[in-house]
Amino acid sequence: MPAVGRSPHKKDGKRIASHRQIRGWCTCLAILIFPMYVRNLIATMALAAIAVSPPPLARGPTTPGPSRRPSDQLRPPPSHAGAIAPRTAEGRPLPFSFSACLLIKDGNILLPEWLAYHYTFLPLRRLIVGVDPLSLTDPKPILDLYESIVNVTTWVDDSFWVDGRAPHEKKGFRITNETGHEPVRWRYKYRQNLFYKACLLHLHDEMRTWTLLIDTDEYLAFNHYDEHEVKRISLAQKNIQSRLKMGRI
Repeated sequence: MPAVGRSPHKKDGKRIASHRQIRGWCTCLAILIFPMYVRNLIATMALAAIAVSPPPLARGPTTPGPSRRPSDQLRPPPSHAGAIAPRTAEGRPLPFSFSACLLIKDGNILLPEWLAYHYTFLPLRRLIVGVDPLSLTDPKPILDLYESIVNVTTWVDDSFWVDGRAPHEKKGFRITNETGHEPVRWRYKYRQNLFYKACLLHLHDEMRTWTLLIDTDEYLAFNHYDEHEVKRISLAQKNIQSRLKMGRI
């Protein structure tokens, strides 16, 4: 009489059923969580759009109402007497200040935070901004909010331009759909070098000292003082000096 045993496929059937249950649970979680994620993403994008939208143009007499400029929420701190001169919050003169050369193209969404951070942190008191001729947004309304505490100069239409020998180094060079990637990249590098050179010379004539060459998505971070790191550096310097004296380097 043949032995009666359990079907070899029964265990596999349970395994398949458990996998289907897991997939079903994952699908339910995705259906519940995904709309919440999309709703939060839409709200974040709407707030960002409101934050960068320019004030509406005046079209005749209007009734006074709350300002819609997003920069009103990002206004710089109140100015002190003679605030362009570097001073502390208490009005005491600072021992030094920073300047910056900033190239910008459609960076208004980053500019308010960038200005507030470097004004407070460095302190930034002199700024020269080069606006890309192809920029679709104007940073002037944001920069004007800081004119009482930061000395800002804006260069537009590549007023600093000096023609070079190559075609892409000419101010009248036009980028079309047929323009290759390399000439566009070379033109950007050439324009960047021209701006930085003109900006540094201008700040040198003003007898400025510390200067940043920076973009709106870059921040100068503070390097915290670490006693252990200082000790390691001093030991390394002593080791190098001793090896130099012994002729091992």
